[in-house]
Amino acid sequence: MKQAGPNQGKNVGRRGMLAAMAAAAVVVGFNPTTRRWVTEARADEPGCDPIPELDGTLAMDEASREEASSDVGNIVHQTPWAVLLPESVDDVAAMVAYCNQHLIPIAMRGQGHSLFGQSQAAGGMVIDTSTLDRIHEIADDYADVGAGVTWKALFGLTNPMGLTPPALTAYINLAIGGTLSMGGISTNGKTQVDNVRSIQVVTGDGNVEWCSDELNSDLFEAVLTGVGQYAIITRVIVELVPAPERTYQMVLQYTDPTKFFRDLKILLDRNEIENVFGIMTPPGVQILPDPSLLSPLIGGVLQPIGNVTSPVTSLLGNLLGGLPGLPVPNLVYFYQIHIGKNFTGAVPDMAHLLRDMSDNKLLRQAANRSFADFILRIDFFVDLLRAAGLWENVPHLWIDNFLPGETVKTFVTSELSRLAFDDIGVAGLILLLPIRRAQMTRRYFPAPETNTDYVYLFSIMTSAPIPGPNTTFVQQKLARNRQIYERARAAGGKLYPISAVAIDSSDWADQHGDNYEELLVLKEMYDPNFLLTPNVHMFAD
Repeated sequence: MKQAGPNQGKNVGRRGMLAAMAAAAVVVGFNPTTRRWVTEARADEPGCDPIPELDGTLAMDEASREEASSDVGNIVHQTPWAVLLPESVDDVAAMVAYCNQHLIPIAMRGQGHSLFGQSQAAGGMVIDTSTLDRIHEIADDYADVGAGVTWKALFGLTNPMGLTPPALTAYINLAIGGTLSMGGISTNGKTQVDNVRSIQVVTGDGNVEWCSDELNSDLFEAVLTGVGQYAIITRVIVELVPAPERTYQMVLQYTDPTKFFRDLKILLDRNEIENVFGIMTPPGVQILPDPSLLSPLIGGVLQPIGNVTSPVTSLLGNLLGGLPGLPVPNLVYFYQIHIGKNFTGAVPDMAHLLRDMSDNKLLRQAANRSFADFILRIDFFVDLLRAAGLWENVPHLWIDNFLPGETVKTFVTSELSRLAFDDIGVAGLILLLPIRRAQMTRRYFPAPETNTDYVYLFSIMTSAPIPGPNTTFVQQKLARNRQIYERARAAGGKLYPISAVAIDSSDWADQHGDNYEELLVLKEMYDPNFLLTPNVHMFAD
């Protein structure tokens, strides 16, 4: 008899332990009687309905479920029973059909950048589309990609080819399928949903469909900005346009909101500069340079630093549970117009482009940088927050509303007068993004009515002061967000549904007005069991 070597028994034991752990984590079926998923370790359980054969994996391990139970908002935490890691659209279709048989709720997750649990499904199945990351084709004027591809990855491939998507959000490490479910607002006045040729989806009852303006147009319109209510996006054909080589970036500073809004309107009406948007800052911050200008110097060390600092700050935050509420005074805000003039070749005449501006010329900031550096500036800022331990596990209580041009000045100045320091903090931001109303062509985009050429996305991007639950802070800011939403609605505004705010089906009915009944019909048609994206609460349970 062959004797085992000194480590052989240990290795066999370890292999057996790992095999047992794997068997406990891989899902093989669902028991409709117990309403529980069945793992390989219990595959012979009576009443188990086997799952379909998959190219990918249906995981039930604690790490996969825990990751799917959170998002960048760090406010809502709902754990699914299983996480699908699909390798094909057939995987998605098979499991969506299977979930329909057993009335299992389903949510789609890309990069987990939702704020209020929109990508979670308590006791259900989360589809992690990050595995649908294949680049099928990049042509001269379009890209055919899996829905899990990020805009950052796509831009990284197209920019060296002299191409770019026409509309990119400020932060671009986001799944393409995820932003198209919401809208995707760019700093150049365009939207991502208005620059899509066609999409492949799996409907709520498990059918695979291609749709576009000409094919299945009702489904196409419903899915784009549909907040995941009608189908799961699995593949996308997006527009590409020639990319400039460089961007001349400038910041104009104001203390007078009347001058700020006057100059903003002048620049928009002239339509000579591609990127024009506003940022509101507390005192002192307005003189700081754009931190992304440091990217060439320190960009490479941020991740190693974050690997050290994030666990430390998270531990501290969890121990403290948050910082105590302190009385903080309201602030006088400074207004900035940020511009980015794209060019190839000669530097544009910025003095001419900024003629007749009434900003404080002594405080102007300027940088001539590559187009890629300009596009990635917010990604660098997020990396900086991660390195400082002020991103992971930090509650983000952002509230975004579209405002009509007629009321934007009054609403913004009024809301700023209500905000205190902790409404922004050291890691928050207030944005005002103008969007050409004519660019918002999708039928169900929640755009407010306006007699002006622009609507404005007003975004108060509040971050908790430290990682951790911050329970009191979160409760206070959620109540504040609801009040801001109601005031925006009274001013003719519409909610951008990425927001961390509690709304129900009556709010959605008000949001969509006469279109709401159409959307309900489409919901009954494409998701008849009302299983998709349950945390949005668009329709009555």
